[in-house]
Amino acid sequence: MKKTLSHVLTIAVLSLTLPARSVEPLPDSVRQQATAGFTAWARVVSGLGLSKTADLEMGAVTPGGAAGSITVSADDTRRASGGVSTAASSYGAARFAVSGAAAADVSRLRVLLPDRVVLSGGSGGEMLTAHAFTGRLVGSGAGVELIVGATVDVGAGQPAGRYTGTFTVTVNES
Repeated sequence: MKKTLSHVLTIAVLSLTLPARSVEPLPDSVRQQATAGFTAWARVVSGLGLSKTADLEMGAVTPGGAAGSITVSADDTRRASGGVSTAASSYGAARFAVSGAAAADVSRLRVLLPDRVVLSGGSGGEMLTAHAFTGRLVGSGAGVELIVGATVDVGAGQPAGRYTGTFTVTVNES
């Protein structure tokens, strides 16, 4: 066993000390080839389109002695809470038409809504905050519609006026 081990070590040492040689390619007559076919594919989709068809309208509200909020939901219902009450007026969720071939499969669409949006206006540049945005995608034979609602906080004794702000929504295909 010792003799075999010393021979192996001697061969290993000799192989480490031999000069390196480059490997020459085999001549064409000796080389063998193997080939395989494969399929390449790509999925091309038309771009998604998004166009606003209606603004988010919170409607008229009356502030009270305490702060409160007004919510217009993505199912077009409105409710007031806290020191705010609704006044007779029109209201409605924002609406967007989603177009493009990718819009045909609503389950593959993802919506990105803002966290907060500042609404400014009133009689002296006051502000309100819109938050808790909600959205829902509705598919029908006529296409796909994105409906967006939100909540607006109204301060106690909030000055009268029209408050406006802009927000961005994004629709992606997943």
